[in-house]
Amino acid sequence: RGCSGGASAYHLLGDVADELDTEGAIVEVGSDRGEGSTSFLSGLANRTRRPFFSIDFSEEGFLNARKACGSCAHQGMGEKWLEDAGGFTSAARIAGMEKHVIAVAYLDNYDWTYPWTTTMSYKLQQHKDYKEKGLALSNQKSMLTHLLQAKEVEKRCSERCFVLFDDTWAGAAPGLYNGKGGRAVGYLMAKGFEIVQQSAEHEPSHLGWVLLRRLPAHQRSSNMEEAEEKWHTLRDTLTTPTPGGASLRVVSPAQKSRLSGTVLEINVRVRGAVAGDHTLVVYSQDVEVLRLTHWEDMSSKVLPLCPTSSE
Repeated sequence: RGCSGGASAYHLLGDVADELDTEGAIVEVGSDRGEGSTSFLSGLANRTRRPFFSIDFSEEGFLNARKACGSCAHQGMGEKWLEDAGGFTSAARIAGMEKHVIAVAYLDNYDWTYPWTTTMSYKLQQHKDYKEKGLALSNQKSMLTHLLQAKEVEKRCSERCFVLFDDTWAGAAPGLYNGKGGRAVGYLMAKGFEIVQQSAEHEPSHLGWVLLRRLPAHQRSSNMEEAEEKWHTLRDTLTTPTPGGASLRVVSPAQKSRLSGTVLEINVRVRGAVAGDHTLVVYSQDVEVLRLTHWEDMSSKVLPLCPTSSE
């Protein structure tokens, strides 16, 4: 299957069109903002003869979806729309669905903030837009929101439904993920899902994605107990605060140092990093050039002082 990245990850769903359950809608949470996802998924729904719903909390996203697919567009918070009787259940009934289930969920909403975007004009505008809706734009909130949506999707999942997360990538330790779906991936695996495909380890984080599919019923129960135990362990790890928090200090070069030559050596000192939860990412002119996920000492969950790293 072909690989996609970043805002085009939804193309992966076209590759599995022949494997979709006969019954079940396609649901997009986070409508198109110019990348083409809503039009693509609407077309996929038409080809596979099933309803399509696109949900976005913003007026811009809602209007974009209206232009792309008309009555498929819905405005509201994705997790609430999925949960409330007046949301998915109502839309499925109006669409004439015999079973109110989801065959495909594309969860790409509640924006993720990468370090190089924090002062960009579009990101500052996003903060204003979220604040107007009574929301706080943060990566922690993005993770939590995608987890809540994944829980609602799982309740309404068809027999072998697919769930795709954008802006999501593997962490340092097995089973740990970062990005929008950082908490949701582990939860779904504990509920009988498997990872079908994910972005390559060397791919920059902003091009990350994870595609999951629900296991057949006869395989589900045998895997769920072990997966659920891993999920609870992971959840406890993610919700247990590190005393003092993680911190990074540049040892050398000092600020405003005069540099020359073709190789720049940067020494950093990291304290309080949790293996698997913290990743060191280095950017050069807004481009990711290094991602360190495997710390030198992975035997301890909490590294009080990581050895100095040079790169």
